[in-house]
Amino acid sequence: MEKQSNESSITSSPTHSQTQVSRLHSLLQYCVIAPCLVLAGICFSSFGFADARQTGYTHGSSYAATRKVPFEVHIESRCPDARDCLQKLVAPAYWQVEDKVDFRISYVGEVWEKPRREVTCQHGMNECKGNKLLVCSEKHADSIGDALDFNTCVLSDYERVPDEGLIKECAQEHNIDYQQISDCANREEGLELLISSVERSVAVNANASCTVRVDDNVWCSRDNYEWKCPPGRGVVENLVEEIRKLSEDGEDSTRYL
Repeated sequence: MEKQSNESSITSSPTHSQTQVSRLHSLLQYCVIAPCLVLAGICFSSFGFADARQTGYTHGSSYAATRKVPFEVHIESRCPDARDCLQKLVAPAYWQVEDKVDFRISYVGEVWEKPRREVTCQHGMNECKGNKLLVCSEKHADSIGDALDFNTCVLSDYERVPDEGLIKECAQEHNIDYQQISDCANREEGLELLISSVERSVAVNANASCTVRVDDNVWCSRDNYEWKCPPGRGVVENLVEEIRKLSEDGEDSTRYL
């Protein structure tokens, strides 16, 4: 009986070769499955990261899709309304929302194709010269913020435009190379930049200096020392609030004509 039991035990126990095969089989399964799991994890992480970049979501933050809101001002260099517009509304608002806007400055005038391609300005040739200096500053300044501050500085004494002393003083104050913008304004580059800028103003029907546009719609304008828009539009806080709302959930904001 004891012998029979031992034989039964021997028969039911796996052989050495069977054990090796089983281990090899397990190893092969691991070698196949493990890389698949790693690859799946990488793919999942990549999709999650890409989605976070598109939506503005980062780890530890709440979901908040943001976008750069178009913010534009149309001005003339010898215009008191443009001065007031920059000083009282545009510049103070811009510096509160600079990271939320795609800001640009455009100039008001009229483009002629004959007898040669040229620009005329409401306040004469001095204004056209001033406009060229300003539009050149937007191209050659280190940032659009520097160009805005330069414009605001120049227009604070708009009756002197395009006086060299005024332009040099404002350029030095706002880290802009005077010689660079002067050379630009006195060459074909300055004329072409101004023509392009005026054509843009004409294309969007921004014919008054100053016209403020937000998200490609007129927000407010200033003429004859008065705001020409619904009450409250000439207030910095309201403009800032609108831009922030458009940046965070633009589809739900009010559209302006």
